[in-house]
Amino acid sequence: MNRKEIKYSIGLDIGTNSVGWAIIDSTGKLIKYNGRFLLGSRLFNSAETAQVRRLNRSARRRYIRRRVRIHLLRDLLGNMVNSDFYKLLDEKSFLTPEDSGFQFNLFNDRDFTDIDFYRSYKTIYHLRKELYENPERKDPRLVYLALHHIIKYRGNFLYGDQKLEFKNIDVKCVLKELLESYFCEYLEITNDVSDDLIEKLEKIMKNHGRTNKDKIKEMTEVTLLEYSSSKWLKQTFTEFYNSFLG
Repeated sequence: MNRKEIKYSIGLDIGTNSVGWAIIDSTGKLIKYNGRFLLGSRLFNSAETAQVRRLNRSARRRYIRRRVRIHLLRDLLGNMVNSDFYKLLDEKSFLTPEDSGFQFNLFNDRDFTDIDFYRSYKTIYHLRKELYENPERKDPRLVYLALHHIIKYRGNFLYGDQKLEFKNIDVKCVLKELLESYFCEYLEITNDVSDDLIEKLEKIMKNHGRTNKDKIKEMTEVTLLEYSSSKWLKQTFTEFYNSFLG
C-alpha cells in the first residue's frame, strides 16, 4: 500500500516534564515504519516557578533603591562632609593603612580618631540616641553615619513563616480608638464610632473562612453605611482596613 494513501492520526501525551507521541491508523493500530512502531517520548527538566527569579529581582531593586537613597543623602549634605570620608567609608574593608594613606578607617583628626569614636559610641544606636537627645551641633560626619544607618536599614519586617501571638489585647477597643483618631485627624469626623459598627467589624475580622481581601471589602461597605458613600471615602476606608489587617 502506498504510504501517501494511509490515513493516520498523531496522539500526544503532554506532561510537566515529558511529551509522549504515537502514530495510529484509522483502526487505532500503531503504524510501523522501517520495521519499528512509530511511537516514543521526549524527556526534559520540569518547569520551575518564577519565585526564585522574582526574589532575585526584588533584591536587586532593593539594593538599587538603597544606593539611590545613600547618594541623595550625600548630595543633601554636600560639602559639609569631606570627600575623603566618603572614600574611606566605601573602601575601609578593602584598604590597609598603607594603601589608603590614613591611619584609621574613618576619623583621622588630631583630636578625634576611630578610637575616640568607638569609646563615645559603642554602637550606632548610641550615636543615634545622642543625636536625638542632644540639641548641640555635631560633626557632620556623625550626622551622616546616623542618617546613613537609618535610610540603609529602615526597620524589621515580618516574613511569611513568622507567627506572632498577641495576648490580652481587646481588639474592639484598639479598633475603636484607631478609627476615632483616624476619622478626627484625617476626615474631620468628630462623631464617636458606634459600638454596633465595632461589633460588626470584629465579627468580620474573626471570620476565618474569608480571605483578607474579602474582609477588607466587607468592612469598607459596612463602614460606608454609616458615613458618606463617596468614592474617595471608599478608597480611604479600604486602605485603612488593609493596613489594619496587615
